[in-house]
Amino acid sequence: MFLEAWKHGVRLAGPEYFNVLVPDVDAATDKNQRRPNREAIEAVIDALGSGESVFLDSMYSFYNSEVRHMLLESLDRKMVNICDIAAALDGERKEVIGDLLRYYPGW
Repeated sequence: MFLEAWKHGVRLAGPEYFNVLVPDVDAATDKNQRRPNREAIEAVIDALGSGESVFLDSMYSFYNSEVRHMLLESLDRKMVNICDIAAALDGERKEVIGDLLRYYPGW
């Protein structure tokens, strides 16, 4: 169930922000086939809209929370808490983050 939520999140955030180890998002059979691409994210995160950057940042936090903190610092943001995340996201993105939290098996 985590993998399905992860793939949904990758499609919403944009596959270009994830390393491609399979032909497309739906072909992934393991979360490691679609790991976040730090360089691609760092190159654009400050130019993304608030909701987009919060969603991408939240997705990244499941993969590596330490790098996530560095991404936030690069945006001159303080730690974003769950309320900030909820306020920044639309319903579909909230659902993805909720499912990722519910089914997170660890990375």
